[in-house]
Amino acid sequence: MPAVVDASGVAHISLAILYGYLGTEFASLEALSAQRSIEGELLNALATVVSSSGGAQAHQIAFINLSRASKTEQGEHAARQCLSLEVTSQSGSLALPTVSAVNAALPDPIRVYGITEIASVFSARRSCDARTYEYVFPTYILSKPPPASHFDLLEPYPENHEDISAVQTREEGETLFQTLHRGRTIGRSKSLSKQQQQQQQQPPLSALPAAVSAASPSKHEGGGTFSRFFKSLGRAKEAPTSTAIPQTPTDESSHSDAKLFETIKRTLSRKGTNELPPQDNPEPVSAAPVYYDPIAIPKPSADELAALKAYRITGHQIRTLEDIFSIYRGTHNWHNYIPGASADDSRCYMRILQIEASSPEIHHGIEWIRVKFQAKAFASFQIRKMMALAILVIRTNTPRSLIANSFGLATINIPEAPATGLILDNVLYAEYNADQTIQASKHLVSFEDYHTEASQMKHQFIHQAIFTAEEAVMIFEDWIRTIDSYSFLYTHFLNHRGVILPANAFIRVPADTTTEPGKLGEDNRLSLHVQFDKFKL
Repeated sequence: MPAVVDASGVAHISLAILYGYLGTEFASLEALSAQRSIEGELLNALATVVSSSGGAQAHQIAFINLSRASKTEQGEHAARQCLSLEVTSQSGSLALPTVSAVNAALPDPIRVYGITEIASVFSARRSCDARTYEYVFPTYILSKPPPASHFDLLEPYPENHEDISAVQTREEGETLFQTLHRGRTIGRSKSLSKQQQQQQQQPPLSALPAAVSAASPSKHEGGGTFSRFFKSLGRAKEAPTSTAIPQTPTDESSHSDAKLFETIKRTLSRKGTNELPPQDNPEPVSAAPVYYDPIAIPKPSADELAALKAYRITGHQIRTLEDIFSIYRGTHNWHNYIPGASADDSRCYMRILQIEASSPEIHHGIEWIRVKFQAKAFASFQIRKMMALAILVIRTNTPRSLIANSFGLATINIPEAPATGLILDNVLYAEYNADQTIQASKHLVSFEDYHTEASQMKHQFIHQAIFTAEEAVMIFEDWIRTIDSYSFLYTHFLNHRGVILPANAFIRVPADTTTEPGKLGEDNRLSLHVQFDKFKL
């Protein structure tokens, strides 16, 4: 389809560019500053190809009505990204650029899969039905924090590897949660086998001595604990028929039954009153600011790094991760996951359509898990904060109830997981394509025809770059060590009770600075300051 030339002699053509990129080398996606950006490189290559093929000068080429499917921040990647734009030429002529010519003018981290003409109503952002992101992380960051951190691990950390073999072995076509269900079934069968073994080890009643056998009530004789208790209540109203001194129970079970009887009798003697026994009031939490110095946690030695790389996730941790993702699904108030947001902002209510994790995978000697998130839209940094809180809840043994509490009115400062693990995996335009099909139009936008190219970009280029970089410099280890160094900033919600307390911990300002101690605020909380209106729409 040739370009449209208006009355003033300017040629117009609307295009959709389907491409992917490795975002490590770029400062941003949008060309908003003098720094190197992904769209800046793409538009420069496009201008070069269009001007050379259409006979126009570079200064005669302009790009208007730019729209991208979803925004990625610095260091984040995309396996499938869509950019819609309108190309104009003052020369009056335009030719559709070819994919091979544009790729030849692009740097290696950016690859174009297809260039297609689109209808004027199409917008890469507004026409998108759903966005799918993938987050990749090494499982060693789920290991326990060092004792020097401020996290309180009062409950014993579970280290049960009994059913991890069943969990990690995934059959073909089986999702992670189906694998976990099969692992739980195996675990229940093991528990039943143990109970059967214990019953087999117990001697039959006929084999016991006569005295013990006579003292053991049969289950058909109403000899249970509660049965004997209620019978004793009826006998208490009758006159005693014997003056024999009752024998004091000597065994531990009889002593427990006696204590149970006394407790129930005291309860019944209250005559239905609603009065509760007095309880000790907990000490009020002080809201006075407390200042800390960062904890000096040394870098791991060679042996410690080898131990981290050899770390493998436990079955308990996988099940906890599954539970957290089940809480994330649905519509919630995500104000704690959006920098600068407030709980009363209606834009914070978003619906997560689906979250699914892969089975553990070994790459370059390190175990990894890939998690996919799908929603109509995400806010900037939302997924990275969701992953960070899930990771920290598991490694600090914080109750999972904190996840549900984070959707309430209380404010918590959730850190962000490293950007290198986040990938824009797919964008869908089903409704737009359906409308174009009804109109017998060929202006469809879909990555189905470029599945091979996009998969190679994701697995052979993006994934391998992440795995290689982690093996070399341990990016996630540096991130989690920084979290531990500033752990006092997060203990008001990462605690063994799972309650959100007032945030009164701050970073101590050195004496040579001019900042007044009483003026310390969010600048001392290691939070990224970004505008709230920058949504990934």
